[in-house]
Amino acid sequence: MKWWRDARFGMFIHWGLYSQLAGEWQGERFDDLGEWIMHGMKIPRDAYMAVSNDFNPVKYDPESWAELALKAGMKYVVITAKHHDGFCLYDSPENPFTIMNSSPYKKDLLAPLAEACRERGLKICFYYSQTLDWTAPGGAGYWEEMTDDVDWMVRTTERPAFDHYIENVVKPDLKALLTNYGEIGIMWFDMALTMSKQHSQTIADYVRALQPDCIVSGRIGNRVGDYELLGDNYHATAPVDGDWETPITLNTTFGYKYFDHDWKSVKTLLEYLINCAANGLNYLLNVGPDPLGVIPAESAQRLEQMGAWLKVYGESIYGTQPNPFRDPQPWGWITQKDNKLYLIIKDWRHENIILEGLVSNVCKAYPLDRPEMSLRFTQEADRFALKLCDVAPSALFLVVVVETEGAVQVEDMTFQDGNKAIVLPSNHATHEGPSYQHPTGFIGDWVDETTRLTWSFRVRTAGTYSVLAKHVIHKKRLHQYNKPEVCIRLAGHKLKARVKHDGLDPDGKAYQSKTLFFGEVQLKAGDHTLTLWGEDFGEPTPRGFRLTDVSLVPDGASASL
Repeated sequence: MKWWRDARFGMFIHWGLYSQLAGEWQGERFDDLGEWIMHGMKIPRDAYMAVSNDFNPVKYDPESWAELALKAGMKYVVITAKHHDGFCLYDSPENPFTIMNSSPYKKDLLAPLAEACRERGLKICFYYSQTLDWTAPGGAGYWEEMTDDVDWMVRTTERPAFDHYIENVVKPDLKALLTNYGEIGIMWFDMALTMSKQHSQTIADYVRALQPDCIVSGRIGNRVGDYELLGDNYHATAPVDGDWETPITLNTTFGYKYFDHDWKSVKTLLEYLINCAANGLNYLLNVGPDPLGVIPAESAQRLEQMGAWLKVYGESIYGTQPNPFRDPQPWGWITQKDNKLYLIIKDWRHENIILEGLVSNVCKAYPLDRPEMSLRFTQEADRFALKLCDVAPSALFLVVVVETEGAVQVEDMTFQDGNKAIVLPSNHATHEGPSYQHPTGFIGDWVDETTRLTWSFRVRTAGTYSVLAKHVIHKKRLHQYNKPEVCIRLAGHKLKARVKHDGLDPDGKAYQSKTLFFGEVQLKAGDHTLTLWGEDFGEPTPRGFRLTDVSLVPDGASASL
């Protein structure tokens, strides 16, 4: 996993028959993800498979694709060897629906890309849809077994048929991928849906038997992969626990749609990359080539500009650890490596950058692109202040390096800002129990009394504080959540509040936040610990209890946090 953790940035390539349709079927545009057009527009199996007769990517240039990934500063490439439509971009001897058998192109698309990537020091990786297969009998969502009242996305065929599909489609396909293309960095699986743990483990074991060093992505399902994934286009809100990755689109689709010109700016794309590094995730940024094999110019331009920034500031991204401080930085992000903190600055309205809780002695500070320039700073006890006014702003995130004597040491707590409210996010807590800290900002799989969350924090202003907690629920899936009594231990007091699901806005967003009020406590200035747990959960539910944060609001401050 070391190469993967150091890489931080990879290229995702969605390419297949859906690219030939380019987001349109029989003159009607498809509003959702381009690669889901067969599903979304209910294209009959035979009609969709016939699209392969037109798929002839004569402008495909794998050398230019690999070169673009290299220029962008990416370290690995993941291409859709087989997506949910079941069409393979390679020759799989026991699968008839492939580029070799069903297309006039009749050439393997993966081999030249694998070679081009390796020549440039890039890891080649393959995406493979192991569960959904809309054209192979036994695959989840198989066309001929679907009716209008069945949701393709969650329907899985009867187990004997699915078992047969695993043995006679998935395993032969994987064998071809893992024996014909040299060393593969990742087998990137997708959408486990209702796969059993046995199914997930069987496939993972099969991959590792063929290539022991191949990484297995988390969407193999059932927590048997080597790392976890956020939902598509989701972002972490705090440093993650363990290894995570997030797939991001350049516009609004993964698969090519000729009319999707809603491109994200270079600034936004870099913000996503930096946020991933600061929170300890890998960033998998997608391109969707057109049916001829050309990556859109708008994609290439943005990637090259990202690469220009990384050429100067990549030291602050590659091989770094996440932000060691509990408190978020209003001016930007922090990464770290050895005895260096990298302050990646977005907001220049702050005259000084303040780091609370930095124990290590700072020996120097300088712009990463101008190491000969010394920046002024002060350090008193565990409070570090950098004079930001000494360096000119940068349109695309200047990076300041703060070097310490020895390894970076930070106090593991939240610091109150003057007399403001103290916010304790759930994924900043010390966590005990079988539930997990989801990177997007809630506790997942919290269904019983065994989970404990503990925060340490420093109060600057003594006084009376209201104690509140927020949790999130889906307004149409209330039956999927528990309603425990939530307990807090703070300053010698045990406080309780019962979760209720009333008062939701029927016209509001699907996911809505609810606030629990626990009462008031007197807090002295100094260090404190807050512990939170749940009681009386009842029977476990699919979503459990999803806490997002605890807030301590002093008298006179707003409780609307």
